[in-house]
Amino acid sequence: MAWSFAALRVLDAPLLTAISAQSLRQGTDAASMQDIANTAWAFSRLLCCDYPLLNSTSASSLRRLSEFEAPHFASISWAFAALAVANSPLLHAIASSSIARSAEFTAQSISGTAWAFASLVLTYCPVIGGSVLVTVFVTLNFDAQSLSNTAWAFATLELDNQPLFSAISSASIPKLEHFQCQNLTNTSWAFAKLRFQDEPCMESIAASAIPILSEASPQDLSTLAWSFAAIVIQSGPLLAAISSSAITSIFLFGAQELSNTPWAFATCAIVNRPLRESIS
Repeated sequence: MAWSFAALRVLDAPLLTAISAQSLRQGTDAASMQDIANTAWAFSRLLCCDYPLLNSTSASSLRRLSEFEAPHFASISWAFAALAVANSPLLHAIASSSIARSAEFTAQSISGTAWAFASLVLTYCPVIGGSVLVTVFVTLNFDAQSLSNTAWAFATLELDNQPLFSAISSASIPKLEHFQCQNLTNTSWAFAKLRFQDEPCMESIAASAIPILSEASPQDLSTLAWSFAAIVIQSGPLLAAISSSAITSIFLFGAQELSNTPWAFATCAIVNRPLRESIS
């Protein structure tokens, strides 16, 4: 029931309280791993941080790791990360178990688990490194969200794996039409963060970003500009489009955006007086 409400983003506090109380009363050991994973996912999706339920979920998961299937690893680690709860014993246990069973992971399970660890800045390299070989072979089946999440996770943890990023690049180019603006931003940022030079992919990202810049947040605009400048890939049309969008929304820019955006233009040796005047 909690999963259904969460999938619809319907927050019913009394219902969640009742579900939590019943789960604690019955004990999570009596529930299936699917039910435990679904409940954890539902509470985190609705940003309901119920510590007694999380502690019970953690304790039961640690005792029953052998019953986990690949989606359970991803759902439970994602749930704790989404609520910013860094339960190290549980996450390290998930990491260790994931390595031995990485061949069972789907694209979504890999990217979800990587995102969770990166979000909590847990540089537990074996869980990431152990998934790399599998990831390279299954990347062609990744959707836009999985591709960008995986790239973002590795870059956030500063784990430079050139074969993986080459696979992400090759898989992304034919799917860029399905990328949302944030997917494009995260992918370009990951490439720039790890200094991964792939001009054809970056140029394709630029071409895909221009028509949808109206969806871009100030952070997206400044990050896109920064990403291209950081690895010295000049895209005049993209920067011109970023400038136009930035000028109309400059009052929404924070200090970081106001710093990164002019830096990117200066690094690319592009003088844009309207943008400079709007910033000043």
